[in-house]
Amino acid sequence: MDKEPRFLAEYADELDRLGAERFRSTYPRPVLVGIGLLGAVQDREAGDLRSTMQTDQDGDLRKPTSIQFRVFPLAKSASGVRGVDVTLGRGPENDIIIAEYSLSAKHCGFSYDAQYCEVVDYESRNGSVLNGETLVPGERTRLKDKSTLVLGRLKFRFLFTDSLSKLVASMPRLRR
Repeated sequence: MDKEPRFLAEYADELDRLGAERFRSTYPRPVLVGIGLLGAVQDREAGDLRSTMQTDQDGDLRKPTSIQFRVFPLAKSASGVRGVDVTLGRGPENDIIIAEYSLSAKHCGFSYDAQYCEVVDYESRNGSVLNGETLVPGERTRLKDKSTLVLGRLKFRFLFTDSLSKLVASMPRLRR
């Protein structure tokens, strides 16, 4: 693949192409997978430009027009501000930029190694919730594999590489 996959279906294609072992070494970072939105998202028809992540369809119906099934690797970007954390927010200085009004400009950060990952809320306006518990701003909290993380109104599943590999292996494939 020429560019980093963005959706679960593209990761499934990569798993098929590379095989399980090479897939895990090619995509070693933990990820956030978009699993939904909290609140109404139908504002767009009323002229509200606050809708979340409209994406190009490219003729592939497996790519939704929302955050659902979108994969965000926890990786530093070339344009992101250098530091320990992989930062996420709607501002351009972040490593993971999500154009969503319910996210703060610099919403939260992640640090990780092979054994664990931690998240810290940067005193975001709409908060961060991990498995139903509101995160204390400025306090690092350990993420467990398959944790549910709500940032603003966006809902994610946190996955380490092995769980991502198992998830995409279990997905149905389109016949070509």
